[in-house]
Amino acid sequence: MSSGSNLTTAEQVEATIGRAAESGSAPYFYECLLELVRRPAADDPGYPQWRASIAAEMELGRAIFYCGKPAAD
Repeated sequence: MSSGSNLTTAEQVEATIGRAAESGSAPYFYECLLELVRRPAADDPGYPQWRASIAAEMELGRAIFYCGKPAAD
């Protein structure tokens, strides 16, 4: 998407998610999406702790799991 796009942020996100869902390189897209939305963000004041725990899980490869074919090493 070009930076001169007239699309709103929501429209840009929708288009990006649509492309990802249709991609043949992401056969488990919907499983990953459902896992992400299953755990909504914590309300303030618990948000910083929630964010830190999600960041730690992501670093370990647990929060966002297989969503595409890995690149060949």
